[in-house]
Amino acid sequence: MALASYYISWRYLFSINWDYWPISLALLAAETYSFTSVWLFGFMLWRLKVRRSPPPSMPGAAVDVFITRYNEPVELVRETIRAAVAIRYPHNTYVLDDGNSRELEEAALAEGARYIVRSADWAGHERHAKAGNVNSALFQTQGEFILILDADQLPAPEILDETLGYFADPK
Repeated sequence: MALASYYISWRYLFSINWDYWPISLALLAAETYSFTSVWLFGFMLWRLKVRRSPPPSMPGAAVDVFITRYNEPVELVRETIRAAVAIRYPHNTYVLDDGNSRELEEAALAEGARYIVRSADWAGHERHAKAGNVNSALFQTQGEFILILDADQLPAPEILDETLGYFADPK
């Protein structure tokens, strides 16, 4: 950074070619922008905040993991189901299917997840895409906490262990 500071100072004080000032000043502006960007980037990273380890998870909290699906390939969703079922904290995994696919239902059950399609109560109403799918499932499950995954997201096995503790604080 010291060398860069020396260089940019030299550019301002001694190297501007006033015979071709438009090009010289444009280049100086670009170098100044780059210099400033590097300094700001370094400033942002200089003091990385050391975070405390997450609070311990809440034992006994009822957790449901929702995997939302709309026309994604079954094999893609199967990988997400496997990753969701492998989450270490005790939970129930549900596949929320907007398409009522028999093949996906079989895959979900084979991998240890439950399968939910929208109930008949939604007939004749706006579907509201993923939000409608989640709202329908909320009426059919009892989890106190919900983790919602897209069909192509692979959660880490410790995700609930590292996040549920934050909800224990009443503030």
